[in-house]
Amino acid sequence: MGYTCGVACEPFLAPVNHDTLLSGCPRFPPHYISNVLERREGYLRALRRHGILENYIEDSLLTREAVCDATIRLLQRAPQITAIFACNDNVAIGAMNAAHDLGLSVPYDLSIMGFDNIDLAQDVRPSLTTVNVDKRMMGMLAVRYLLERLENPSNTPLTTMLRASTQPV
Repeated sequence: MGYTCGVACEPFLAPVNHDTLLSGCPRFPPHYISNVLERREGYLRALRRHGILENYIEDSLLTREAVCDATIRLLQRAPQITAIFACNDNVAIGAMNAAHDLGLSVPYDLSIMGFDNIDLAQDVRPSLTTVNVDKRMMGMLAVRYLLERLENPSNTPLTTMLRASTQPV
């Protein structure tokens, strides 16, 4: 789903002609949440397709408070940023709080887009543009996958990659 994120954010990039964007999909250690990293990759891929080579990514935890602080730091360092694509709606709401704290008007001074379509996205002001994730379909696919695993426990997507670090005993 992560690379689909890039396709999903393209309508946000193209018509409004943002050329300076902040990704709210921060860099994290490899053990961190994989879908966040995949969304970041999808976002970067979409930027490249639109010829946008410069982007700004600020590291932070995925709490609204941490994102707010990180967004303030970044917008003070790079005030030319015109749009933020966040890896989830909570991150986007944290960025909206930062814009408010800096006296910026969303969307007039800074456009912000989230991902997940949580209930709160329609209740914040202004309501948040977001990518809808069909949670019911995700749940159905997860149940189907679990049932397949119960019926065929040996049919696992895991494979052992034998390399030079092991030897037969």
